Amino acid sequence: GSPFLVRWAIDSDQPREEAHDLTVSFASREVHHDNLTLPEGRVHREGWITIRPEEPGEHLLRVTIQDENRPERKSTADRKILVKERPKTLLVLESEPSRLVQSLSQVALQSGRFRILRPVSLPEGGGVLWDLSRPYAEEGESVSQFWSREGFTRYGADEWGDQLQGPLDEASVVVLGRAPIGSAPESWVEALTKATEREDLGWLALPGSEMDLDRFEDSSLANLLEREGNRKESRESIRILFAEQGKDHPALAPLWSYQDGVWEIGSDSYFRVIMPTMQVLLTDPQDRGLVVQVPFGLGKATLVSTSNLWKLRSFAGWDVRGDREAGFLSGLWLGILDDLSGRERSQEIRLTLDPEKPTVGQSTRIQVEDPSLTPGQPRGGLEIRETQSEWETLLVSPDPEWSGIGEAVWTPRSSGEYEIRYASGENPLAVTVTDRPSESEDLSLNEETLQEIAEDSGGAYSRLAEVDPAAIDLKPTTHVIERTDKTPLRHDLWLGILVAGLFCMGWGLRRAWSLP
Repeated sequence: GSPFLVRWAIDSDQPREEAHDLTVSFASREVHHDNLTLPEGRVHREGWITIRPEEPGEHLLRVTIQDENRPERKSTADRKILVKERPKTLLVLESEPSRLVQSLSQVALQSGRFRILRPVSLPEGGGVLWDLSRPYAEEGESVSQFWSREGFTRYGADEWGDQLQGPLDEASVVVLGRAPIGSAPESWVEALTKATEREDLGWLALPGSEMDLDRFEDSSLANLLEREGNRKESRESIRILFAEQGKDHPALAPLWSYQDGVWEIGSDSYFRVIMPTMQVLLTDPQDRGLVVQVPFGLGKATLVSTSNLWKLRSFAGWDVRGDREAGFLSGLWLGILDDLSGRERSQEIRLTLDPEKPTVGQSTRIQVEDPSLTPGQPRGGLEIRETQSEWETLLVSPDPEWSGIGEAVWTPRSSGEYEIRYASGENPLAVTVTDRPSESEDLSLNEETLQEIAEDSGGAYSRLAEVDPAAIDLKPTTHVIERTDKTPLRHDLWLGILVAGLFCMGWGLRRAWSLP
């Protein structure tokens, strides 16, 4: 019953202008039709449509484009869509209520796509678990109809410590608001720390979540909250823009029609430093990060620096049609939540190479994603061979902190076609190893040395082109060295020629003066 967005794109290259029919079907029924005129040459067209599913289950989504004059000329693209019977669950953790979380909760509920579980600890001990959800609101329905499903359960102090695990198991996204756990029992800290090992769980950190940083010592959550707390207050009003690298990010899909706008929210904070692992989604005219996404365990987390987003008339919701500020904020929250909750728990085994195209003699990391991997001693199971040769076994070192991932190191000794498999899988990964170009030897060796020096001294090594200019004080200059066919003479040889020339000149002058 809840709608979802579909983005379609067409690339064509034809000798003349032609008319086409665009048809989108879902669950064996046509949901969209349009007439497109594609000009000659290379053309890229794209658009968005909204589909509201009527039945649960796996359905086929098909996009077809067909030449009006020659029906036999057509192209199709298919994708299977899983429609669930119930909305996804948000676990909202916040011991000090904020308008920002209130804004997010309202948008999530009004969309009909999310159910909210919110545990609230009580001063006298124990707590209350709220369970909120609404059906999707059609245009014209009153706000009072939204609150159709609302419930809460109260627990005593002796049983409150065990009441977080159930909501965590159901959650698709954990929202960390102001002081997420407050005075909650220590068992909540353990449950949240363990939940970071799930690959199907997204995390959203909002301003104020760093207030509980001390309760998550020596854990990945502490690192996440520390990044969230690394903010700085801006003296001038914050103007929100779309970051160039984030315009095509799935989290910003609902904001496709807003990319030309500028949104001002008054004085607020921004992230001090943007690390190379961060992908900036929203920024300001000074290229300071406002909303960023980072890898987090096997999943990902989104961090928000601005606490005044709710001032964009957020409580107008869907009832005020055409309100661009309300539409922008609603689209932002829904896009972030949809993106974080979109990954399902995977039972598949995946292999990833770094670099993807290795060369002879180059150290290559092979990352293994296997749900059964747990921290511990290195183990076998990863095999590699050159085509039509015998399999050789490599040891996989499980990650010391995260379950489900491990790593092996492989150095190819000859070029050719290789196959890599894990747990005797039937579909090995094909890898092509090429000869190492001589020009890259010095660069690779220098990079490895610099990386070791940086890590030994507690720092990190990055190429200058990959580092955010706001994070460094260097003013880089570019020097171009042209290659020629001439062989330059060494400095000491030039010096010898100069000394010999001076000697000959002095001897000649002396002979000239001695003449009668």
